[in-house]
Amino acid sequence: MKKIIFLVLAFATFQVSAQVSTMPHSIGIGQATLSSIPLHINKNGEVARFQGASPYISFYEGGNWNGFVQAFNNSLGIGTKNSFDLNMYTDDIARFTINGSSGQAFAHQRFNALSGINLTGPLRVAGNNVGSLGDVLMSLGNGTPAWSSISQNPQIGFQVYLSTFLTVPVNTFTDLSGFIENFDDGNGFNPATGVYTAPSSGLYAFNFTPTIRNTNPALDIKSTIRLYKNGATLVEQQEDVFKTDISYGHTLNKLFYVKLNTNDTVTFSFFQTNASGSSLVIESNSSFFPISGYKVY
Repeated sequence: MKKIIFLVLAFATFQVSAQVSTMPHSIGIGQATLSSIPLHINKNGEVARFQGASPYISFYEGGNWNGFVQAFNNSLGIGTKNSFDLNMYTDDIARFTINGSSGQAFAHQRFNALSGINLTGPLRVAGNNVGSLGDVLMSLGNGTPAWSSISQNPQIGFQVYLSTFLTVPVNTFTDLSGFIENFDDGNGFNPATGVYTAPSSGLYAFNFTPTIRNTNPALDIKSTIRLYKNGATLVEQQEDVFKTDISYGHTLNKLFYVKLNTNDTVTFSFFQTNASGSSLVIESNSSFFPISGYKVY
């Protein structure tokens, strides 16, 4: 009987000194471990070591093998099985994903490459487009970048005509709107509103060439053409004095240069006054293009 008591006391002493607690559904190593956790290790420094030839830890969900962590070939691998995606999280939000089937990587937030990017394959944009030899990648502001030929530098310009004639009352600044596009390279002109949005920063040239319908009798006209940036800022105005004809229309020709930043907008207003107080009509024929513009550089 004394020998049995001695063995029990010795085993109890070993459990306390090793600080290992074994319970029906958990094992605790260290002090203040929780029985609700199947394996709880509370210790400073190295707490676990897996040693051997290519050791790995498997992760299952039910009967599905989801992934593993494995040391092999002098490296540490984190992988998935059964074509599952590999996700990296912070604050319970997915930040980076590698597709389990295609292997393509997706950064869910802006990717900052502080030491640069070394490309050994083609640079691709939306639609898996690699562009043509010699193309450069052009920024379109908040839009998806696009490939552009260096020789085109790039193609940005437009030419529009009025969808119907426009009546300009006397002594009133009238914004021009309601256009049909002859062309719009860079997709910056809104034909419904008459607002042009610069697709990239640079110097732009705008031609304002409205054709005024003939009047009977002929009228002495004083006109003012204004160019506005971003809706409210008057950039430039040009004045003209001319006389209408009873048989032929009269075309004004004004050229504006303005520096714009990406997504700056441009609008035009036309003002006219005459002694008789008559309205003028700007023609809408597709042969007359009252507004055109292009990027100089």
